[in-house]
Amino acid sequence: MTNPWLEIPLADYEGHMGLPGIAQAQLLADVFAEALAQHAPRSVAVLGCAGGNGLERIAPQVTRRVVGVDLNPDYLEVARARHAARLPGLELIAGDIQTDAVAFAPVELAFAGLLFEYVDVGRALQRIRSLVVRGGILISVVQLPSEAVAEVTPSPFPSLRALAPVLRLVRPEELERLAVGQGYVLLASRAVTSAGGKSFQVQTFMCPTSGAVGRRAGASRPAAPGTPEEEVMNRDGRIPLLLAAACSLGIAALHAAIAIVGPRGYRYFGAPGLAARVEHGSVLGPTLLTLAVAALFVLCSLYALSGARVLGRWLLLRTALVVIGVVYTLRGLFLVPGLVAFSRGLVHHPRVLVFSAVSLLTGIFYLVGVARAWPALSGPPGAAATGAAGPQPGSPGR
Repeated sequence: MTNPWLEIPLADYEGHMGLPGIAQAQLLADVFAEALAQHAPRSVAVLGCAGGNGLERIAPQVTRRVVGVDLNPDYLEVARARHAARLPGLELIAGDIQTDAVAFAPVELAFAGLLFEYVDVGRALQRIRSLVVRGGILISVVQLPSEAVAEVTPSPFPSLRALAPVLRLVRPEELERLAVGQGYVLLASRAVTSAGGKSFQVQTFMCPTSGAVGRRAGASRPAAPGTPEEEVMNRDGRIPLLLAAACSLGIAALHAAIAIVGPRGYRYFGAPGLAARVEHGSVLGPTLLTLAVAALFVLCSLYALSGARVLGRWLLLRTALVVIGVVYTLRGLFLVPGLVAFSRGLVHHPRVLVFSAVSLLTGIFYLVGVARAWPALSGPPGAAATGAAGPQPGSPGR
């Protein structure tokens, strides 16, 4: 039997989805835009992309690689004509998402808007996990059952009636059960309603990081080691920021050690005044001051880890990384007069030059890292067995 998605003209489908009494195209585009803003993925796959609804919401300076998958190749040609010029990283693949015929390098985020109603959910989830980086994000939108609203909304486009026999609603609880059974982690779930009155469930899953069974959680999303996405992140500043984090943490540990060693440590690292205060019995003040400085360096390290996507996105991330990098660099520039003074015999302790060099190098790590990762560091802080069988859709919705 021919899959009905291969027979429905794109004009009929888009006309149906855009009707004021249905308005599902707008709803899906809005949910997709929210996902892009929250997760700022460098790569995304739209599973069941049809003519490219929602692709206009992608910022190519942030999301540099876009994959569109659809069963109907005619839909993809329209999507290409509409979006290829603005999205240079656009890849369009015709095929059934349930099979190995659909293959592409893993992406950071996959969007499945009204897809699971037309597939074997278990098989589709298994394929999707191989197409998303470990720890990446899957956003699903499924239609909620309703006694008051028909599953396939009556439409002036008669070709849409062919969908009724193949549509199988998937309850959010069932989708969660199947996903968790395959190692996905449910991060968030919320209900939304279209202008036409239909209700839908938007679920955000973190894709498996190992073969372990999934769970509900509020976990952040790390990059997947050894994947093409990690290579992109490395080029975009992840390694410099990880090095910056290590430097800041090392400096923090050094300050904590100075507080423990006492006067000898203070004198060695150029703070004879604090050493004298400790020797005269005033231990608490210098110790608390030194530990407070150590805590500040720990905070700098954590911000670098946030920029490297080891941690979730922190408040004012880009601003903080720039400020930290500039302060480190300005301190490090004392290396220049220090070298001049050392060459003239005015500085007798080379360790002073080492301190300035380490500071300069750390500042460079911060500034290079934030410059390369700048577009991806935007967005809000914080950023969470068998299914219904049926044909694979060529596009989301009905």
